[in-house]
Amino acid sequence: MTIEKIKTDFAEIDAKDLVEYASKIARDLAKNVGDNSVGTSQLRKFLDYINRIKTELYQIDDSSLREKMLFLKPKLAYAVSRNYNLKNLYEILVPIIDQVKTRESFKKLARFYESIVAYHKFYTEEANQERQKRRNSNKKFSSKRGS
Repeated sequence: MTIEKIKTDFAEIDAKDLVEYASKIARDLAKNVGDNSVGTSQLRKFLDYINRIKTELYQIDDSSLREKMLFLKPKLAYAVSRNYNLKNLYEILVPIIDQVKTRESFKKLARFYESIVAYHKFYTEEANQERQKRRNSNKKFSSKRGS
């Protein structure tokens, strides 16, 4: 199954595949390092918005839910304008947002996005640990050369 499938048939994808997609997306986001790296706080802004909708979920009707979801698109676009490394996430989420029409599809999107944020944190920490190990081994190597 390809990532394109998630953009067109989000409702049909099972939980196992969604978790795998979330992992892949998060791993790709975590690969970016340096000044333009994608920070967890950038991803959490969208998660906070999704969580606010989730708290209102049973007090609003489907059309209000749809309206709230549509406003996630400009929030994502703005984030991309500030950090282009979010473009791939934008291109994945916008077609999914367009498919959210019911509470059930919203809950599925929320779980999917929560998984992306969680995996991103995991892969970012993993990458940081690797960089730290390399720095430490480089320091040991350079101090041995200087002796």
